[in-house]
Amino acid sequence: MKHVIILLFLFSTALDAQDSLNCNLLTKTDKEFWALNITVQNNYLFTTSPSTFSIIDISDIYNPILVYSDSLAREIWRVFVKNNLVFLAADLEGLIILDITNIESPQLVSKLNLNASIVEVVVKQNIAYLGAWGSAIILVDISDPENPVELSRIDKNIDYNIDDVWDIAVNGDLLFAATENTGLKIFDISDPYNLIELLTNIGHYEAETVAVKDSIVYVGTAGILAYNISNIEEPKSIFLLEGVYASDIFIEGNLAYCAFWNQLTVLDISNPTSLNVVGKYPLNAQPMSLYVLDKMAIIPQPGHGIYFVQYDETTNVNEISLNDSFILSQNFPNPFNPATTIEYQIPEHIQNNKSLIPSGVEGSLIELVVYDILGREVATLLNEKQKPGSYKIMFDGSSLSSGIYYYQLKTNDFVQVNKMILLK
Repeated sequence: MKHVIILLFLFSTALDAQDSLNCNLLTKTDKEFWALNITVQNNYLFTTSPSTFSIIDISDIYNPILVYSDSLAREIWRVFVKNNLVFLAADLEGLIILDITNIESPQLVSKLNLNASIVEVVVKQNIAYLGAWGSAIILVDISDPENPVELSRIDKNIDYNIDDVWDIAVNGDLLFAATENTGLKIFDISDPYNLIELLTNIGHYEAETVAVKDSIVYVGTAGILAYNISNIEEPKSIFLLEGVYASDIFIEGNLAYCAFWNQLTVLDISNPTSLNVVGKYPLNAQPMSLYVLDKMAIIPQPGHGIYFVQYDETTNVNEISLNDSFILSQNFPNPFNPATTIEYQIPEHIQNNKSLIPSGVEGSLIELVVYDILGREVATLLNEKQKPGSYKIMFDGSSLSSGIYYYQLKTNDFVQVNKMILLK
């Protein structure tokens, strides 16, 4: 747990609720509740951190109780819960299945090594749909959870023009995959032994996440893309909300809750051709996921605990434009080998004591530092004053080993940390 403790002290910021719109912070947990990916079932919050799986009783969100926590793998990316079984996407250790009949003492049911880096898991009926780096999509029969069996797989850049898969959504006989550099991929999965790609020309871009409602597919990329797939042979791009990268999308009713790199954004999707931003709340750290219960967004904030943010359209708080905000964008490419580019924006004005003041002719003192997963500084990319504007800086990881790294942008009034992956 040493690396978790170190990171808790690294990540802090000066964000203020004054930046919010129709969203209120109900409460947040202590920093000790450290999570990257979450899901909820029966008033229990299931979380993963870099190597730890935890269960938290949130029947009273103002008094969350940690009922179980254990290090089960070197890396745990995603968690999916179905009835009394938990499915963990455990990177190179494959798929881990746990029995949570006794919620305080989960029991290992099975481990399936798939010779790929498993980063996503979605379960429908008796099949686990896995997203992977190296092999893009893998289907596993879990009808006997003690003996899971691989049914089929689509390998990266071999069977199809498909890159590493970040996220998966399954709707009926269709599988939607958000891929690293090949955008949205759609497959017919009616025969789990023979996946058929339905589209090959929907676009090449970096997609982080995907969600589906009715005949509309929402893709998180540099903003939000919306596709109408009522005619699956000819999907139509119907909307683009430009912005920073969206890492997760959760749809509840006619609202889509989007975890952007620097804020929660709530979209009214009742008219998919004209998505409206109806809510915002500033975030302190990069959220990898979120979950929504009755308009309450549960958002893990690495190093800051877990936020419980209620959307309420009756409480409108004045917004501050993105032009008046520091922005640290996701590095590109990501994963990278060996070099990647980091972009950031210094605003014309900065927030000080809930008012906006000019950044000044001399500019702001900017620090851009890279840390490894243990919280050790591995590179200082910048430590100087810069004037307002947009900047790019290259990071070369030639001398570093493969793994997860964090880059932190820091000024007197702002701190943000994003994650990047060096994959050699």
